[in-house]
Amino acid sequence: MKRADRGRQILWSARAYAGEYLGECEALPLLSSTSGEAELRNVPRLLSSPAARHFAAMLINLSERARYYCPLEPKATPCHLMTVFVERVVNRSTDVRVLVARLDVVLDGCCAFASITAEREPRIDVPAVAYDGWDGVWDIVLKVLRAILSTHTGP
Repeated sequence: MKRADRGRQILWSARAYAGEYLGECEALPLLSSTSGEAELRNVPRLLSSPAARHFAAMLINLSERARYYCPLEPKATPCHLMTVFVERVVNRSTDVRVLVARLDVVLDGCCAFASITAEREPRIDVPAVAYDGWDGVWDIVLKVLRAILSTHTGP
């Protein structure tokens, strides 16, 4: 198998907290955490940033889970303000993780407004996404990821 044909294995972890991150993660109550891994093949150059690659891996895993669970497991009730930390799992056996990006989510009515903060990248506002009243935290994150990655598609 050629090196170009092999995929890139992405191991990720995400933690969702209630509230707005103001520099002290310990002060926010943890809503839920989840993790996964996905092999990204033929990754376009538009997904060259670590944040975009980890979002793509999360999208693959959460989309697959959504085929079997509604709401997505682990079930967690969303809050008006949420902060989601997305991390790269460096070493599975020692559970070493490195922060890749932060999603700040505001729920207003039936719309979720989100922004992405990642190292060495400008803050990005995500187009508003609709969500349903029965959606859990990870259902909303999945919808936000779909909005993020739909802007990364080429011709």
